[in-house]
Amino acid sequence: MQNKHHDTVNVAVSIVTLILGWGLTITAFFLDPEGEVHDSILWILGQSLTFAGSLLGAKSYIDFRSNQISHQS
Repeated sequence: MQNKHHDTVNVAVSIVTLILGWGLTITAFFLDPEGEVHDSILWILGQSLTFAGSLLGAKSYIDFRSNQISHQS
């Protein structure tokens, strides 16, 4: 049961990070100068995408490998 809770937290953190990263980027379009996104905003978006991808990718890889090992035994 502990592992399922850990997976839920990983997915929730990934989704929140993606939403905040995209929200910040979209908000930057409406701030002065309008329609221009600063490099720092794009950097934060890239970091949030990398963070969420690494969490979800690592979870998927671990689940895949553990299923392979359990089916071989």
